[in-house]
Amino acid sequence: MTDILRTEADTVRLLRMIIKDGHRLSVARYDCNQFGQARGNIAENTNHDADFTWEGLPRETVVLLADVLRAAAASGQAAGRGGLSAASIERIGEVLGDHLYQLLFQDEVVHRLLRDGLDNWERGNLAFLRIELEFAGDAANELASLPWEYVRLPPADGGSFLVHLSQLVLNRRLHLNGAPELRRLNTEGPLRVLLVAASPPLPEKDGEEPLPAVSAVEVYRTLTQLKAQLGNRLEIEPLLDDPSRPSPGQLDPNFTAVATRKALSERFEQGNLPHVVHFLGHGRRNPTDRRGQLALTGQDGRPHWINEDTFATLVCDNRELRLAILQACESALPSRYVAGASGVASHIAARRIPAVVAMQFSIEAASANNFAAGFYRALLGKNPVPVDVAVRMGRREMLAAQADDQQSAASVPVVYLLDYNRLMAEVVTSGVVAESATQQTGMRIDARGTHAPCPRCTTPVAHDDLRCGECSLLFECPECHGRWNPMAKRCTKCPDKVTYHNQPPWDPQQDAVPDTGFVRA
Repeated sequence: MTDILRTEADTVRLLRMIIKDGHRLSVARYDCNQFGQARGNIAENTNHDADFTWEGLPRETVVLLADVLRAAAASGQAAGRGGLSAASIERIGEVLGDHLYQLLFQDEVVHRLLRDGLDNWERGNLAFLRIELEFAGDAANELASLPWEYVRLPPADGGSFLVHLSQLVLNRRLHLNGAPELRRLNTEGPLRVLLVAASPPLPEKDGEEPLPAVSAVEVYRTLTQLKAQLGNRLEIEPLLDDPSRPSPGQLDPNFTAVATRKALSERFEQGNLPHVVHFLGHGRRNPTDRRGQLALTGQDGRPHWINEDTFATLVCDNRELRLAILQACESALPSRYVAGASGVASHIAARRIPAVVAMQFSIEAASANNFAAGFYRALLGKNPVPVDVAVRMGRREMLAAQADDQQSAASVPVVYLLDYNRLMAEVVTSGVVAESATQQTGMRIDARGTHAPCPRCTTPVAHDDLRCGECSLLFECPECHGRWNPMAKRCTKCPDKVTYHNQPPWDPQQDAVPDTGFVRA
């Protein structure tokens, strides 16, 4: 896809929503392409100001619900290991999502702007709808600390979490002083990814349990598979601790700390600086000053906790950095009690890094790995997409693997975005740019072209193919025989709503993929 819009279906509706001083909401509407570029003379730009009020919604209730979700995730209760059941946690997330929706869209005009965007997508006029949230003024930290990714449509409109909708992406934008002046990124050369996994084998103090082992195997495998397609356009540099625990409570004599602060510092003093830093490890909020922390590995095998500002300084001392990914619990969790930027992700974003992806609550390793796999396949596929669209694909991978009573976990990832540019250039074959990136993301299946990439494995498929020849993903509803979104949960064309069922996550290493089964909703 070129940067010039060609059809209405390539148009993206952008709603920029800025909450100022905790009592005023400004909304601006733009029609542009997915990379944020306006449509020239026919650009649509409308502005609306509304009151942002807590009327009928006590702040204490909303904050309490958010804290319950955070505590449940931190203790593992969301996975059903004790205390509240997973179904109860899911219901709490839904109630919180209802409250957050009312806060954002209680104004009739703002609600109509959202509804109009969704309706235009249904009519085929939009590729997708993008919502951008920004908080400014005295109440910025209090509002930023709320998990807005849990915003949920009213039951009359389907009752879905907004970030679960295939036609919508949501990202956050820090309120920075002055207009952001971004470095012009050269996407033509190889993209360099630094993969850091810190897995200290010993506890912080004797007598305590060590932190769970951290393995980067799944993420590294995904990147390696993508490198097989991209060749020298992708470079992967691992900085990985050994996740094995051969001697519980004792340091193995052969142990060597790899993911250390010194190693990271030395890496950024070298040439060929990484464009992407992906950190896998443990995060927490410091109980003393309530600031975010990440655990690197000390030479003694114990966790070396470093504060948010220290980590941001360490990683952002890099003129080439385009994207930071923090696959660590609570790495996107700001503190409502700290003035200015707080939380590891927002500290990095405040350095004017184009994109930061992080987790606002604790998250199971398997879910985080599913997210990373879907994210990278969209971001580095044959038709590269903006970071927030790749986050949407990561959420889809999570949803496909999660139980029905744990779907709200897909709201845990957060993306801070300063611009929408690609991280990589598109693949060019025989002088022809590959098909539209909206097809590759699965947001809309376009039956007009001769070939389009499978939204899961990116293998080219003909417009009338029933299945992908590589991963067996089904493109046609077995009931109404209509083309549909194969990554969705149900067929939207069938009057009886056929549910997408029993489609396991694709493993390219498998020799065969089981047939897809369907059951009625």
